[in-house]
Amino acid sequence: MPNALDPQDAERPDPLPADLTPARYQADGRRTFAPNRRWGLVLAVLASIAGFFLIQVYGRVRAREALREELLARYEAEAAPTAAEVNQFITRLNDWVADAGREDAAPATFANEGFRWSEMHDWRGLYLRIEAEHTRDPATIATAAREMTRDAITRCLGVSPVSARGLYELAQFLEPAWVESIRTEEDTMTLRVLEDEMNRRLRRDVPLVRSMLRSHYFLLIVTRGGHSAGIVDAYVYDLDRGVLLMSTRTRAGGRLIPVRIGESRGPWPSELDLSRSGAEDCSIAGALRAVAGEPVGIPREPTVGVEDVRLD
Repeated sequence: MPNALDPQDAERPDPLPADLTPARYQADGRRTFAPNRRWGLVLAVLASIAGFFLIQVYGRVRAREALREELLARYEAEAAPTAAEVNQFITRLNDWVADAGREDAAPATFANEGFRWSEMHDWRGLYLRIEAEHTRDPATIATAAREMTRDAITRCLGVSPVSARGLYELAQFLEPAWVESIRTEEDTMTLRVLEDEMNRRLRRDVPLVRSMLRSHYFLLIVTRGGHSAGIVDAYVYDLDRGVLLMSTRTRAGGRLIPVRIGESRGPWPSELDLSRSGAEDCSIAGALRAVAGEPVGIPREPTVGVEDVRLD
């Protein structure tokens, strides 16, 4: 008969298998809570927006620089050759103007052999009237030339040179400062405006300026003491040969005397109206014609040429 189990043996656990080891606590390396993914999403959106704007800015910069290069290339090809010629031409005019304004002594009354106003109807010419105090430097000369107003001297002489005002105004496009504005401009819209201006000037202004370079003579009137009163020095230069054709000093001595006829009740002319009458200008022209040995009277109207340049 089998032996009865000892109560102590019944409480003892069965022996563990040899391949088992005691359990030990190990911390889980993974988080036991869900991560907050909102900040990651926000950063991703911000990075996308920043990237989009960077691409846009880069594209605009490339477009701006491409436009700048195109404008500079066109200017170099189509305007630069004329610019060099025009600036050299204006430098020669400025030298004559500065010399005439600097001389306080009266110029010699002189006319080159064979010089006649009556033979200059078909000549291309340039005309500048300027105060002596505005002949100090090229910038002052250019400013005064661009403010030159019309007068009657050339009409009274019977010639029709082009006003130098047009030359100095149109030549601003051909000065280094204009092309420098293309190199330094950072706004694309402003570059577009400069592009439109360049197209217009290349089409209209450059041919007109080149026609002025073919002028045969330069009539220079330097006034001292006012536009319609005071001393007037006059010079005529041969632009083809670079020589002086005529010079003299005179005064504006003409005056229009207003009168009433019968019972006329029209307004009495003002001093401004009298100054615009052209009498003073025709007196200057008469002195210039006398130096050339020609009649002082007003000649016939010019048959060719233009008196002024239209800039609009």
